[in-house]
Amino acid sequence: MCVCCGVCAENLTPAEQKKLRNKQRKKAKQEAMKREKQKQEEQQKQQQQQQGKMRSQDAELDGPKEEELLPEKLERVSITANC
Repeated sequence: MCVCCGVCAENLTPAEQKKLRNKQRKKAKQEAMKREKQKQEEQQKQQQQQQGKMRSQDAELDGPKEEELLPEKLERVSITANC
């Protein structure tokens, strides 16, 4: 018994050895793709967080504050002349 795969490669036929190598190659490829996908997801998460921070900062700087737009302050006083 082989420690790494549980099968002794010396006792396998060439076809079985080929199958084993293909399985190992496929498994390694899947693991690499999984790591790459996780890395991309983390990058997207970081970008979204940065964009969210930038949006909140822009909103604070550019947008009017709610307290500035009170109806009492915006109300116009009409002046009528008493003649």
